[in-house]
Amino acid sequence: MTKTKVKTIPFSEIRRLLLSLGYAERTLKNAHLFHRNEKDRVMFRRYQAREQLDWGDLVSTRKFLDMRGILAAEEFDAMLEPKVKPA
Repeated sequence: MTKTKVKTIPFSEIRRLLLSLGYAERTLKNAHLFHRNEKDRVMFRRYQAREQLDWGDLVSTRKFLDMRGILAAEEFDAMLEPKVKPA
């Protein structure tokens, strides 16, 4: 597996991605829980929307989605790469 091209993103971007994949969000006292069913759960510590996601959280989420067959690692990178606006 290659390393992610994405260096860092705000928490709001991973939230947007997970919601677009059909996950529901539940905010707990000390964590954000994203779930689709009993087995598809992704949990993060409490982040502010604009706070940068820890690199380890980014990589582990990418790997989880890829291993579950939900989103290939390359697609994950493509969805989170900064969009270059044409001149």
